[in-house]
Amino acid sequence: MPVEESSELIADCVHTTEEGFKNWTTKRRIGRRKVSRSIPGRAVRALEAAWHFSRAIAKPMNRFVTIRPSDIDECTPVERIEIWQRWRNRLAQFARDNGFPFTSIWTRESEPDTGRKEHLHLLMHVPRKRLAQFDELMAAWDGGTEQILNEPADYGTKVTDTGRYKNVFNYLTKNSPQAAYKRKRYFRSGGPILGKRFGTTANIGGKARAVAEVRGGLRRDLGLAPASAASTTYASHKRGISIYDGNSGKTPVFTTEMSPSKIPGNSNYPSKTEKAA
Repeated sequence: MPVEESSELIADCVHTTEEGFKNWTTKRRIGRRKVSRSIPGRAVRALEAAWHFSRAIAKPMNRFVTIRPSDIDECTPVERIEIWQRWRNRLAQFARDNGFPFTSIWTRESEPDTGRKEHLHLLMHVPRKRLAQFDELMAAWDGGTEQILNEPADYGTKVTDTGRYKNVFNYLTKNSPQAAYKRKRYFRSGGPILGKRFGTTANIGGKARAVAEVRGGLRRDLGLAPASAASTTYASHKRGISIYDGNSGKTPVFTTEMSPSKIPGNSNYPSKTEKAA
């Protein structure tokens, strides 16, 4: 099946330089946007709840995508925000084109202190019948540049020789000293990031989980049978077992983020501009 060509998909940066971003890595805020250096522990718990919830609603995270544009260091911090938004839009467009809800969790990382080599990690659900098509599309987008890494993902947890729990979610959220404090969890110092450092799609966000939990509670109170898999509730992290301290699981999950805007064209086929080229 034809897929979208890779030309111009990586080179998103227009290479502008603004005096306002001089020494931005040492600042706490630029305008209304915050410069963060780690993921708060509370945020990691919320992301973990979303990770499990995606499996509860039959949308388990089964693909782990990492995007590392080679020219990202030439982009301003604001341009980087726009680049990652466009990439998430592209993935959301693939989901829409193929008739399934975009379900995802994502985080941004960079080198400590310098903010260089910024990249995006994203866990995403792809239906089984679309996996081969998705993998082919990711390879086409990458075009042999090794700037896009697409890997299978699950909920399995391994214990390392040092006794630490290793799974895809812990790797996704490794820039959190609070989450790793006094826990057998993988940790790596994070670098400065302007704007949102992490996020989820709306269908597995806090509001969606709260609504599902209320519905599940009403069914229990009324003595009704549990809902189908698509409507299954999952207890919040306050009542669940944290992946930090829990036993090994067998099925990791990936989630995706809902896109606020639709990009033109169908992601499964080359655009008119690309065909003309």
